[in-house]
Amino acid sequence: MELIPIAFIVFLASAFGVATGFGTSTILLPVLLIWFPFQETLLFVAILHVVTEAWKVLFFRKGIRWDLILYFGLAGALAAVVGAELSFTADEGTLLRVLGLFLIGYAVFTFRFPTWRMQPSVKNELIGGGLSGFFAGIFGIGGPERGAVISAYGLPKSVYLATTGAIGIAIDVPRIAIYLYEGAKVPTTLAWGLVLFIPITLAGAIFAKRFADSLPEAQYKNAVLIALILLGLKLLLFP
Repeated sequence: MELIPIAFIVFLASAFGVATGFGTSTILLPVLLIWFPFQETLLFVAILHVVTEAWKVLFFRKGIRWDLILYFGLAGALAAVVGAELSFTADEGTLLRVLGLFLIGYAVFTFRFPTWRMQPSVKNELIGGGLSGFFAGIFGIGGPERGAVISAYGLPKSVYLATTGAIGIAIDVPRIAIYLYEGAKVPTTLAWGLVLFIPITLAGAIFAKRFADSLPEAQYKNAVLIALILLGLKLLLFP
């Protein structure tokens, strides 16, 4: 796959991820798995994801809720280490099939219950953080679990984005360390592309910050959910 199409996908994922708090890894991971091996894709997407989360914190830093970050981030970071380790011990084909089921299940559930949220509580923050970290570590996708908890607090968009961004960094950093420790490497094509992709994540973030209120969030989410079902079927049937 050429760098230009990947760069376009990175821009879209970054822009909508920053604008809605949903979608950066969810878009990138299953798409790139069509062309690249699982472990390499996990590491590459994790690097771009932590960069995108950093832009969220930078642009909306005044809205950070440290009380949510404490419980959610701590549980998520510990669980991310466990999930990342398991991603190297389980059979790759099995992981891809389970990821396919996860994507399909998540998309169908979101279609069926679009307003479902976990109730605000420290217990649910720990549960949500643990699930988000574990799934991020093993599959590279932890945003849905994170959003299900944090969105229940009814936070203003800037507070929600800054807080989820900080939590995302707390989860991403330890799992990236585990991926590297276990020997994962970014594919050569994507490694060279990072010089281009990282500035593109900034461009996507700036675009999102400027046009966040006018982006068609609901329509975008529905389109992403349909794509996730198709990509999930591909991973389930042809890992």
